[in-house]
Amino acid sequence: VSTTAKAAWLDEPGTAEFGREAWDNCRDRVALSRGRILGTATIYVSNWMKSEIWMPWKQGDKTIEVVSVNSLNNPAFPVEEYQFAKETLPKWQFDMKFRGIYVNPAGMIYDSFNVETHKIPRFEIPRDWLIFSGHDFGSANPAALFTAQVKLPLPSNAPSHLRYNDLIHFHSYKPGAGVSIQQHVDYFKKLTLGYRVEISAGGSHQENEIRQAYTNAGWHIAEPKILSVEAGIANVYALHTQGRIYSFADNLDYLDEKSSYSRELDEQYLPTEVIANKQRYHLMDSERSIMSFFRPDMQNDYSEDVGETRWDDYDEESPRERRLARMRG
Repeated sequence: VSTTAKAAWLDEPGTAEFGREAWDNCRDRVALSRGRILGTATIYVSNWMKSEIWMPWKQGDKTIEVVSVNSLNNPAFPVEEYQFAKETLPKWQFDMKFRGIYVNPAGMIYDSFNVETHKIPRFEIPRDWLIFSGHDFGSANPAALFTAQVKLPLPSNAPSHLRYNDLIHFHSYKPGAGVSIQQHVDYFKKLTLGYRVEISAGGSHQENEIRQAYTNAGWHIAEPKILSVEAGIANVYALHTQGRIYSFADNLDYLDEKSSYSRELDEQYLPTEVIANKQRYHLMDSERSIMSFFRPDMQNDYSEDVGETRWDDYDEESPRERRLARMRG
Protein backbone atom coordinates (compact mmCIF):
# COMPACT_ATOMS: atom_id res chain seq x y z
CA VAL A 1 0.00 0.00 0.00
CA SER A 2 1.43 3.39 -0.99
CA THR A 3 1.89 5.90 1.80
CA THR A 4 0.72 9.48 1.32
CA ALA A 5 1.86 12.46 3.37
CA LYS A 6 1.15 16.17 3.71
CA ALA A 7 4.83 17.03 4.08
CA ALA A 8 8.22 15.32 4.18
CA TRP A 9 11.59 15.88 5.80
CA LEU A 10 14.62 14.38 4.07
CA ASP A 11 17.73 13.72 6.13
CA GLU A 12 21.03 14.10 4.25
CA PRO A 13 19.92 14.08 0.60
CA GLY A 14 23.37 15.47 -0.24
CA THR A 15 25.02 12.05 0.07
CA ALA A 16 25.84 9.65 -2.75
CA GLU A 17 23.61 7.02 -1.15
CA PHE A 18 20.50 9.22 -1.43
CA GLY A 19 19.70 8.58 -5.10
CA ARG A 20 17.22 10.21 -7.44
CA GLU A 21 14.88 7.24 -7.14
CA ALA A 22 14.49 7.97 -3.43
CA TRP A 23 13.84 11.63 -4.24
CA ASP A 24 11.19 10.70 -6.81
CA ASN A 25 9.52 8.37 -4.29
CA CYS A 26 9.36 11.14 -1.70
CA ARG A 27 7.78 13.52 -4.20
CA ASP A 28 5.19 10.88 -5.06
CA ARG A 29 4.22 10.56 -1.39
CA VAL A 30 3.30 14.25 -1.06
CA ALA A 31 1.87 14.70 -4.57
CA LEU A 32 -1.77 14.22 -3.56
CA SER A 33 -1.67 17.04 -1.01
CA ARG A 34 0.89 19.13 -2.92
CA GLY A 35 2.92 18.91 0.28
CA ARG A 36 6.18 20.69 0.93
CA ILE A 37 9.50 18.88 1.24
CA LEU A 38 12.27 20.00 3.57
CA GLY A 39 15.76 18.62 3.05
CA THR A 40 18.59 19.21 5.52
CA ALA A 41 21.97 18.18 4.25
CA THR A 42 25.68 18.58 4.30
CA ILE A 43 26.90 18.60 0.70
CA TYR A 44 29.20 15.66 0.06
CA VAL A 45 28.85 15.02 -3.68
CA SER A 46 27.49 16.59 -6.84
CA ASN A 47 24.28 14.67 -7.51
CA TRP A 48 20.62 15.20 -8.45
CA MET A 49 20.28 17.73 -5.64
CA LYS A 50 22.53 20.10 -7.54
CA SER A 51 20.83 19.69 -10.93
CA GLU A 52 17.22 19.57 -9.66
CA ILE A 53 17.31 21.83 -6.59
CA TRP A 54 20.37 24.07 -6.45
CA MET A 55 20.64 25.09 -10.12
CA PRO A 56 16.91 25.78 -10.69
CA TRP A 57 16.92 27.88 -7.51
CA LYS A 58 19.92 29.88 -8.72
CA GLN A 59 18.13 30.43 -12.02
CA GLY A 60 15.08 31.91 -10.28
CA ASP A 61 12.69 29.01 -9.69
CA LYS A 62 10.15 30.46 -7.23
CA THR A 63 8.96 27.02 -6.09
CA ILE A 64 12.34 26.31 -4.46
CA GLU A 65 13.98 27.98 -1.49
CA VAL A 66 17.59 27.21 -0.59
CA VAL A 67 19.16 28.36 2.67
CA SER A 68 22.92 27.95 2.46
CA VAL A 69 24.39 27.88 5.96
CA ASN A 70 28.04 28.41 6.80
CA SER A 71 29.21 26.28 9.72
CA LEU A 72 30.12 29.45 11.62
CA ASN A 73 26.45 30.48 11.56
CA ASN A 74 26.06 27.83 14.24
CA PRO A 75 27.17 29.59 17.45
CA ALA A 76 28.15 26.25 18.95
CA PHE A 77 30.52 25.34 16.13
CA PRO A 78 34.19 25.81 17.16
CA VAL A 79 36.03 28.46 15.16
CA GLU A 80 39.22 26.45 15.62
CA GLU A 81 37.66 23.42 13.92
CA TYR A 82 36.50 25.61 11.04
CA GLN A 83 39.98 27.07 10.56
CA PHE A 84 41.59 23.64 10.80
CA ALA A 85 39.29 22.30 8.07
CA LYS A 86 39.97 25.34 5.90
CA GLU A 87 43.72 24.82 6.19
CA THR A 88 43.77 21.05 5.73
CA LEU A 89 40.94 20.10 3.35
CA PRO A 90 40.88 20.61 -0.42
CA LYS A 91 39.04 23.86 -1.22
CA TRP A 92 36.22 22.04 -3.05
CA GLN A 93 35.54 19.84 -0.04
CA PHE A 94 35.73 22.69 2.43
CA ASP A 95 33.32 24.82 0.38
CA MET A 96 30.77 22.02 0.16
CA LYS A 97 30.96 20.66 3.71
CA PHE A 98 31.58 23.82 5.72
CA ARG A 99 30.22 26.65 3.54
CA GLY A 100 27.21 24.84 2.04
CA ILE A 101 27.89 25.78 -1.58
CA TYR A 102 28.27 23.59 -4.64
CA VAL A 103 31.54 23.42 -6.54
CA ASN A 104 32.91 20.76 -8.85
CA PRO A 105 34.46 18.14 -6.55
CA ALA A 106 37.76 16.42 -7.22
CA GLY A 107 37.28 13.31 -9.29
CA MET A 108 34.30 14.65 -11.25
CA ILE A 109 34.83 13.15 -14.70
CA TYR A 110 32.85 15.58 -16.84
CA ASP A 111 33.65 18.90 -15.22
CA SER A 112 33.66 20.28 -18.78
CA PHE A 113 29.85 19.93 -18.87
CA ASN A 114 28.37 23.23 -17.69
CA VAL A 115 24.89 22.54 -16.38
CA GLU A 116 24.06 26.28 -16.47
CA THR A 117 24.65 26.63 -20.21
CA HIS A 118 24.36 23.08 -21.60
CA LYS A 119 20.95 22.33 -20.04
CA ILE A 120 18.24 23.81 -22.27
CA PRO A 121 14.41 23.91 -22.27
CA ARG A 122 12.65 21.19 -24.22
CA PHE A 123 11.26 21.97 -27.67
CA GLU A 124 9.88 19.74 -30.40
CA ILE A 125 12.67 18.15 -32.45
CA PRO A 126 12.13 19.02 -36.15
CA ARG A 127 11.41 16.01 -38.35
CA ASP A 128 14.40 16.65 -40.61
CA TRP A 129 16.95 16.46 -37.77
CA LEU A 130 18.93 13.21 -37.69
CA ILE A 131 18.55 10.98 -34.64
CA PHE A 132 21.29 8.89 -33.03
CA SER A 133 21.08 6.42 -30.15
CA GLY A 134 23.61 4.92 -27.76
CA HIS A 135 22.91 1.65 -25.96
CA ASP A 136 24.11 -0.22 -22.90
CA PHE A 137 23.06 -3.86 -22.70
CA GLY A 138 22.07 -5.99 -19.73
CA SER A 139 18.99 -7.91 -18.66
CA ALA A 140 18.71 -6.08 -15.32
CA ASN A 141 19.67 -2.52 -16.22
CA PRO A 142 19.54 -1.87 -19.97
CA ALA A 143 19.72 1.75 -21.05
CA ALA A 144 19.63 3.91 -24.15
CA LEU A 145 20.26 7.58 -24.85
CA PHE A 146 18.65 9.35 -27.82
CA THR A 147 20.32 12.33 -29.45
CA ALA A 148 19.28 14.81 -32.15
CA GLN A 149 21.72 16.66 -34.42
CA VAL A 150 20.92 20.32 -34.99
CA LYS A 151 20.09 21.65 -38.43
CA LEU A 152 19.44 25.25 -39.42
CA PRO A 153 17.26 27.23 -39.39
CA LEU A 154 16.33 26.65 -35.76
CA PRO A 155 12.73 26.29 -34.60
CA SER A 156 11.36 29.54 -33.18
CA ASN A 157 11.31 28.19 -29.61
CA ALA A 158 14.83 26.70 -29.67
CA PRO A 159 17.71 28.51 -27.92
CA SER A 160 19.25 30.89 -30.45
CA HIS A 161 22.84 29.96 -29.58
CA LEU A 162 22.53 26.39 -30.91
CA ARG A 163 24.85 25.77 -33.86
CA TYR A 164 24.68 23.54 -36.89
CA ASN A 165 25.70 19.97 -35.92
CA ASP A 166 25.33 20.56 -32.17
CA LEU A 167 24.00 17.49 -30.36
CA ILE A 168 21.00 17.43 -28.02
CA HIS A 169 20.30 14.48 -25.73
CA PHE A 170 16.52 14.50 -25.68
CA HIS A 171 15.48 11.17 -24.15
CA SER A 172 16.85 8.62 -21.68
CA TYR A 173 15.58 5.05 -21.57
CA LYS A 174 15.99 2.98 -18.40
CA PRO A 175 13.16 0.43 -18.31
CA GLY A 176 14.55 -1.87 -15.63
CA ALA A 177 14.47 -5.66 -15.70
CA GLY A 178 11.96 -7.95 -17.37
CA VAL A 179 11.77 -6.32 -20.81
CA SER A 180 12.54 -8.36 -23.93
CA ILE A 181 14.71 -7.20 -26.83
CA GLN A 182 11.63 -7.04 -29.04
CA GLN A 183 9.88 -4.83 -26.49
CA HIS A 184 12.92 -2.54 -26.41
CA VAL A 185 12.89 -2.30 -30.19
CA ASP A 186 9.16 -1.61 -30.31
CA TYR A 187 9.68 1.26 -27.86
CA PHE A 188 12.60 2.68 -29.86
CA LYS A 189 10.59 2.62 -33.08
CA LYS A 190 7.60 4.30 -31.46
CA LEU A 191 9.82 7.00 -29.95
CA THR A 192 11.51 7.79 -33.27
CA LEU A 193 8.47 7.40 -35.53
CA GLY A 194 8.68 9.94 -38.35
CA TYR A 195 12.40 10.60 -37.82
CA ARG A 196 15.45 9.20 -39.56
CA VAL A 197 17.67 7.29 -37.16
CA GLU A 198 21.14 7.59 -38.62
CA ILE A 199 23.28 5.44 -36.30
CA SER A 200 22.71 3.37 -33.17
CA ALA A 201 25.73 2.00 -31.33
CA GLY A 202 26.53 0.19 -28.10
CA GLY A 203 28.19 -2.68 -26.31
CA SER A 204 31.73 -3.96 -26.08
CA HIS A 205 33.62 -5.79 -28.81
CA GLN A 206 32.55 -9.09 -27.21
CA GLU A 207 28.83 -8.26 -27.34
CA ASN A 208 28.28 -8.76 -31.05
CA GLU A 209 25.75 -11.53 -30.37
CA ILE A 210 23.51 -9.08 -28.51
CA ARG A 211 23.89 -6.49 -31.24
CA GLN A 212 22.85 -9.11 -33.77
CA ALA A 213 19.79 -9.96 -31.67
CA TYR A 214 18.69 -6.32 -31.85
CA THR A 215 19.28 -6.29 -35.60
CA ASN A 216 17.17 -9.43 -35.96
CA ALA A 217 14.42 -7.70 -33.97
CA GLY A 218 14.51 -4.73 -36.34
CA TRP A 219 16.93 -2.24 -34.75
CA HIS A 220 20.50 -2.39 -36.02
CA ILE A 221 23.12 -1.50 -33.40
CA ALA A 222 26.70 -0.97 -34.53
CA GLU A 223 29.86 -1.54 -32.54
CA PRO A 224 31.16 1.74 -31.09
CA LYS A 225 33.97 3.36 -33.04
CA ILE A 226 35.94 3.88 -29.80
CA LEU A 227 36.02 0.79 -27.57
CA SER A 228 38.40 1.97 -24.84
CA VAL A 229 36.50 3.41 -21.86
CA GLU A 230 39.14 6.06 -21.17
CA ALA A 231 39.46 7.07 -24.82
CA GLY A 232 35.68 7.28 -25.05
CA ILE A 233 35.53 9.48 -21.95
CA ALA A 234 38.23 11.73 -23.41
CA ASN A 235 36.22 12.10 -26.61
CA VAL A 236 33.01 13.06 -24.77
CA TYR A 237 34.99 15.40 -22.51
CA ALA A 238 36.39 17.19 -25.55
CA LEU A 239 32.93 17.54 -27.08
CA HIS A 240 31.76 19.14 -23.83
CA THR A 241 34.76 21.47 -23.87
CA GLN A 242 33.79 22.54 -27.39
CA GLY A 243 30.24 23.18 -26.15
CA ARG A 244 28.75 20.74 -28.64
CA ILE A 245 26.62 18.55 -26.34
CA TYR A 246 23.36 19.76 -24.79
CA SER A 247 20.61 18.09 -22.80
CA PHE A 248 16.98 18.97 -22.37
CA ALA A 249 16.36 20.18 -18.83
CA ASP A 250 13.79 17.47 -18.16
CA ASN A 251 16.16 14.67 -19.21
CA LEU A 252 16.74 14.06 -15.51
CA ASP A 253 18.24 10.57 -15.54
CA TYR A 254 20.99 11.74 -17.88
CA LEU A 255 21.69 14.92 -15.89
CA ASP A 256 21.82 12.95 -12.64
CA GLU A 257 24.41 10.54 -14.02
CA LYS A 258 26.38 13.33 -15.68
CA SER A 259 26.67 15.40 -12.51
CA SER A 260 27.70 12.50 -10.26
CA TYR A 261 29.95 10.48 -12.61
CA SER A 262 33.29 10.56 -10.82
CA ARG A 263 36.46 8.74 -9.88
CA GLU A 264 37.25 7.27 -6.51
CA LEU A 265 39.51 9.38 -4.29
CA ASP A 266 42.55 8.18 -2.40
CA GLU A 267 43.39 8.98 1.22
CA GLN A 268 44.69 12.40 0.18
CA TYR A 269 41.39 13.15 -1.62
CA LEU A 270 43.10 12.90 -4.99
CA PRO A 271 41.36 11.17 -7.92
CA THR A 272 42.37 7.63 -8.81
CA GLU A 273 41.82 5.90 -12.15
CA VAL A 274 38.87 3.90 -10.77
CA ILE A 275 35.37 5.07 -11.73
CA ALA A 276 33.23 5.13 -8.59
CA ASN A 277 30.20 2.80 -8.76
CA LYS A 278 30.76 2.31 -12.48
CA GLN A 279 27.99 -0.28 -12.68
CA ARG A 280 25.38 2.45 -11.99
CA TYR A 281 26.21 4.65 -14.96
CA HIS A 282 24.49 2.99 -17.90
CA LEU A 283 23.60 6.26 -19.63
CA MET A 284 27.22 7.40 -19.47
CA ASP A 285 28.18 4.16 -21.22
CA SER A 286 25.41 4.73 -23.77
CA GLU A 287 26.59 8.28 -24.41
CA ARG A 288 30.20 7.20 -24.82
CA SER A 289 29.14 4.62 -27.42
CA ILE A 290 27.23 6.94 -29.73
CA MET A 291 29.53 9.93 -29.26
CA SER A 292 32.37 7.75 -30.58
CA PHE A 293 31.05 8.63 -34.06
CA PHE A 294 31.66 12.34 -33.52
CA ARG A 295 34.91 14.28 -33.30
CA PRO A 296 35.38 17.44 -31.26
CA ASP A 297 35.89 19.46 -34.45
CA MET A 298 32.45 18.21 -35.59
CA GLN A 299 33.56 17.71 -39.18
CA ASN A 300 31.50 14.54 -39.60
CA ASP A 301 29.38 14.62 -42.73
CA TYR A 302 25.93 13.06 -42.54
CA SER A 303 24.59 15.04 -45.48
CA GLU A 304 24.48 12.15 -47.96
CA ASP A 305 20.90 11.47 -49.01
CA VAL A 306 20.14 7.96 -47.83
CA GLY A 307 16.35 8.13 -47.93
CA GLU A 308 14.09 6.90 -45.15
CA THR A 309 15.73 4.62 -42.63
CA ARG A 310 13.92 1.28 -42.30
CA TRP A 311 15.45 -0.82 -39.56
CA ASP A 312 13.32 -3.86 -40.32
CA ASP A 313 14.70 -3.87 -43.90
CA TYR A 314 18.33 -3.49 -42.87
CA ASP A 315 20.71 -3.80 -45.83
CA GLU A 316 24.45 -4.09 -45.26
CA GLU A 317 25.07 -2.46 -48.63
CA SER A 318 22.83 0.56 -48.07
CA PRO A 319 24.46 4.03 -48.46
CA ARG A 320 24.08 4.51 -44.72
CA GLU A 321 25.99 1.31 -43.97
CA ARG A 322 28.69 2.06 -46.53
CA ARG A 323 29.25 5.42 -44.88
CA LEU A 324 29.26 3.79 -41.45
CA ALA A 325 31.87 1.30 -42.69
CA ARG A 326 34.06 4.15 -43.95
CA MET A 327 33.80 5.93 -40.61
CA ARG A 328 34.74 2.82 -38.69
CA GLY A 329 37.50 1.82 -41.10
